[in-house]
Amino acid sequence: MQIRYEKVPRHQNTSFYCYTNTGPRFLYSMHHHPECEIVIVLSGSGKCYISGRVIDYRPGDAMMFGPDLPHTFESSVSENIASRAYVIQFRKTIAGGYLWQLPELEKCSRLIEKSARGLYFADILSVSGDLWDETAQHNSSAGRLTALLGLLETLSNAASVSILPREPVLAMSKNPGRLMQVLNYVHNNSGDEVSVEAAAAMAGMSVSGFCKFFKRQLGRPFNDYLIETRIESACEMLMKTSEPVINVCFASGFNNLSNFNRQFIKRRGMPPNRYRTAGKRK
Repeated sequence: MQIRYEKVPRHQNTSFYCYTNTGPRFLYSMHHHPECEIVIVLSGSGKCYISGRVIDYRPGDAMMFGPDLPHTFESSVSENIASRAYVIQFRKTIAGGYLWQLPELEKCSRLIEKSARGLYFADILSVSGDLWDETAQHNSSAGRLTALLGLLETLSNAASVSILPREPVLAMSKNPGRLMQVLNYVHNNSGDEVSVEAAAAMAGMSVSGFCKFFKRQLGRPFNDYLIETRIESACEMLMKTSEPVINVCFASGFNNLSNFNRQFIKRRGMPPNRYRTAGKRK
């Protein structure tokens, strides 16, 4: 499973990009981009994967991702409702980065710094919806920028904000740290042979030391993270291809069908065939 680089569209006469994302359901590959991103959920629920963490979302919630923080969404297959969300993407270096040095924008600056780990806002739509409308639709460019700053300040004051634990942060860089190298190894090779021995060697640790390190960093054992990554890959193949389940099983990295089915039911609450049928019926 690749962590894909997403090129955010650039538009003339605007320093940020905002749009409404609508579809039968959200199901994207894990991706990253240099822009900060705010997603406000209007309809539909499901799971948001932020680097090594998974959170449940529902209508009214919002997530904020810092630059190059890998993330994706997977809508619930049990809902017969379209997924819809407001999305805003902007560079941290907007106005050369000097904007965030203004004392009036100190709260906004702290919010952006915190978003490097990922932020989750529960039931925020009621206090952010009007500002979104102004950000997207104001008839003047200055008005749209002012509305964006107002939205950031509103989010910075939100009582319902949760800063995701430090451990899952997987920032893309040309000189990745050992945790990032290991997670890239898992995501890029999950359909093939992945071993804890190879991961430990990559991190420059003994196997026992690496297992303790990984669990301390991500709050879950290495093998559990690997299995979840393979299940995510299987879900994507089930939705996007017509490959038989047994082919999906082996392509996603499992060695036998019975173990694949058992793990899939444990983590998705239904067998692979039913997951595919439910998802394509939406």
